[in-house]
Amino acid sequence: MRNFFTEIERCFRLGVCSICCGTCGIAPKGYREVIRVREDGKVEVQSDGQSVVLDGARAVARPAGPAPQLTVTLAAQGDEKAIEITALAKVVETTAPVYYTHGADTEGVITMPWWLGNSTVRR
Repeated sequence: MRNFFTEIERCFRLGVCSICCGTCGIAPKGYREVIRVREDGKVEVQSDGQSVVLDGARAVARPAGPAPQLTVTLAAQGDEKAIEITALAKVVETTAPVYYTHGADTEGVITMPWWLGNSTVRR
């Protein structure tokens, strides 16, 4: 996922607006460049009818100054049958903007239930 998010960050910083995820089997036309992060983590870049496979994401030019600060707090409650884990992340912007996923509400909270089926909960 690191290569995927690094390529998205690169697009944001370059001002690229057209980003589409999950386009396997679709051949977009009219774009200067099409980037595909493969399941093996390699990055395939298609441009001018040529295709190049890179071992990782391309370098991102980041602004000078301190990076954003991230603090994560975890809380768990439950029993032998189920456990609920809450993660609270506090992000402080500095010289670089911070981007949230589309799944976040206006407070930056992402609700994402994960079901583990018949998994045994260990503490």
